[in-house]
Amino acid sequence: MQGKKSSLRVSGILVCCLLLVSVFTPSAAQAETRLIVRDSLGLPGINLTCLLSGCKVIGSLGDPDGQLFLVTFPSIFDPVTGILRLNLQTGILSVELDQAVNTQPQA
Repeated sequence: MQGKKSSLRVSGILVCCLLLVSVFTPSAAQAETRLIVRDSLGLPGINLTCLLSGCKVIGSLGDPDGQLFLVTFPSIFDPVTGILRLNLQTGILSVELDQAVNTQPQA
């Protein structure tokens, strides 16, 4: 009887641990919000802006003036919230969602 109770206790603890791990592990399906941002202050400016706003600079997008960047926000933020947060920062000229587009092959 004692062995049965201890095995039930161990299995109960194991189930609880698995539930906790599944709740606190981020899902791979949760995508971050990708935004295209133009910042007149360049890379130092967008890095400071992201530090204040909670975003992450992925990289520059090859703009000759060094003002265009790809930025991501965590999936817990609504994309509109991310755009509004960035638009309120000094040096931000424009913000738009990064969208996938299909191009037609050359004829």
